[in-house]
Parts: sequence; structure tokens; C-alpha cells
Amino acid sequence: NDAEVKLTGTCEVVMIAGNGAKVVGSATTVQVTGNKNTLDLDGAQSINVTGNENAVSYKKSLDAKKKVGVTNTGNKNKVSAPK
Repeated sequence: NDAEVKLTGTCEVVMIAGNGAKVVGSATTVQVTGNKNTLDLDGAQSINVTGNENAVSYKKSLDAKKKVGVTNTGNKNKVSAPK
């Protein structure tokens, strides 16, 4: 809980199950099941948010030919992409 993590390079899978974590970097697959986490991603391919009150932002897809796949089944989560 309440961890701050900076990813180096592009991680294959990142799973956040705690609460109050702050994560920056890139990951192919992101799974967030905890609550009140903040992720500021440079790139991602798949984002699945099942926790509550999480904020996930990403700048780009890691695959230029595909959009980032987003699943958000939790409550009061915000997943945002560049406009």
C-alpha cells in the first residue's frame, strides 16, 4: 500500500492489488484491482481496472496498429487517453 513505483523500460505485465500506489512508466498489460491508485503510463496495450476510485492515464498504444484495449468494471475509476 502507498507504494511509488517507476517502471524502467516496458514491462510485460504490471498488477496493482494494493491501495494508494503511484506508478509511472510503460507496460504491455496493466491490471488494477486495488483502490485509489494513480497510474501515469507512457504506453500500454491492455488496461483492466476492476478496483475503485483509480486514475489511469496513458499517452499511447504500444502497438501503432491497435488502440489500447480498456476494460473498466470498477466504481468511480477514471481511465484517460490523449485527445
